[in-house]
Amino acid sequence: DKLTFWGMGQGIYPVREVLAAALNMDASKIRFINKYNGSTFGSARLAAERFYPSIAYLAKVTNRPVKVMLPKDQELAQLQIKPETITKFKVGAKRDGRITAIDHEVYVSCGDLEFGGHASSPGTATNQMELYTSLVPNWRSLWCAYRTNAPRPGPSRSYYQQETKWSWESMMDEMANELNLDPVQFRLMHITRPKASDPRYPYDSFPSVEVLEEGAKAFGWDKRTPPNATPGRFKRGFGMGMSQHHGGLMGYHEGEEAFAKLAAAKGAAVFGTELELGPDGNVTMRVALPDSGSNAATALAHLVAEMLGYTTRDRIHLLWGDTDISPSSDEWFGGRTITLQGAAICNAADKLRKNLLDRAAGLLKVDAAKLTIRDGVISSTDDPAKSTTFAALVKANNGIIRQTGRGVAGGPRGGSNKGVGACFVEVEVDTWTGDWRFIRAVYPHDTGLVINPLVAEADMVGSLIESMQIATDPIPWDREFPGTRHYSVGYLSYRLPTIMDVPKQTQVYIDSLEPRWFYGVKSFSETSIGAVPGALVNAVYNACGVRIREHPITREKIMAGLKAQRRQA
Repeated sequence: DKLTFWGMGQGIYPVREVLAAALNMDASKIRFINKYNGSTFGSARLAAERFYPSIAYLAKVTNRPVKVMLPKDQELAQLQIKPETITKFKVGAKRDGRITAIDHEVYVSCGDLEFGGHASSPGTATNQMELYTSLVPNWRSLWCAYRTNAPRPGPSRSYYQQETKWSWESMMDEMANELNLDPVQFRLMHITRPKASDPRYPYDSFPSVEVLEEGAKAFGWDKRTPPNATPGRFKRGFGMGMSQHHGGLMGYHEGEEAFAKLAAAKGAAVFGTELELGPDGNVTMRVALPDSGSNAATALAHLVAEMLGYTTRDRIHLLWGDTDISPSSDEWFGGRTITLQGAAICNAADKLRKNLLDRAAGLLKVDAAKLTIRDGVISSTDDPAKSTTFAALVKANNGIIRQTGRGVAGGPRGGSNKGVGACFVEVEVDTWTGDWRFIRAVYPHDTGLVINPLVAEADMVGSLIESMQIATDPIPWDREFPGTRHYSVGYLSYRLPTIMDVPKQTQVYIDSLEPRWFYGVKSFSETSIGAVPGALVNAVYNACGVRIREHPITREKIMAGLKAQRRQA
């Protein structure tokens, strides 16, 4: 009567609870394993979890191991997608460019869902729009969700980001052009700044000005020409867009006043970890979170090593992704690993560090405040000859020394934490054919302290490529075999970017000195991701004077715009 289940996704304990309820089983009798799964992007794991009860039931009735894999068309039928939206603006501005009024409407296709995600939540809907409204005295935003005969929308490497930011960034670019202002300077006039006068925006770790100015400098924005000013067949254009999102959804850890209240609330997202110091001086880090392509445990191990005085990460070992060996923990999403799982990790490491110093102080008869730790050796700052080792303390304890830590999501700290990013791009448009190329990009991010630069860069390269697809050719309908199954896709028609399409990229990291978290860490996995489609469409306009207001950017739309220009001329 025990089930062992290998799943994919972004957590193990919450998924196990849902599976147990579906099977009418005691959750403790299910061993759920999820270690490596490549990537999830939000949507993939939600689709996979629908099949878990059926897989388990088949294994029970056949008394055999069961594995389920889907062919591509069925996989696409289950995945949640970026929703189709229609956005409308009415904007009023003074002659100097100051926006005085915005009327904003969004209509969202929600498939068969009874609710519309961001479209039905005023608190989260504002996350898509408040970047430019803190200084606008009169504005209204109306979001409408509709049930439609369309695929179900959901998170797919961020949630309602690129779709709605496309419209905002296009609008801001059009307004700047109409007012004869530089798009960067126009945004500097309106962006939310740290602790703006509006009480809805209490952000202090919010380098909006730095992201714009440093990104523009790295890109060479000062070399931008007016729209459609380059002579000849091939025209180059610059474009930019901004984006704002949560900065990792920071919460609280054990020992902070808000932790107990938040952790006791119904449905609280509580993250746990265990650290064990063994007789060999190695630390075993136990976490539940699977690796979904983000390499999160490497950065977490960095933090543990730093707090325990190691100069390398080699002494930190990992046990993870298995309910039989990992402490209870919620699942990650939205780039929560370094902050929320990090809360539990840093909490446990801080306890372990203090515990070891206290043990060494008693052994060496030295004040704990006058002890220092380096690579498993604790010594007196006044008399370095007085020292002991981690291994000796474990031996004196007659067994491993263990500490636990917990963190929780929510509370005012999360509400006052935001991240901001931008994207600067250059494109080339062939005015004879309508073809266009993505030449280069500068991608500035509000990051806090970057713990793992290699993974940070790789993550942002993927972010840019994924968002680039949304602006180009994202709709999986079959041009090769029209009339066949709705989700039947041939890869000759559904164009995925290859290395030939990916532009030269420069990542710019802005350390925003987040004051509320260990070492100033601030997650940024979804901060800039919404800026890319708007930047691309604005660059196409700057190159050839054609404004495209509908996904995707195609040669047909560019040629239609160029023909309209010639007729007007």
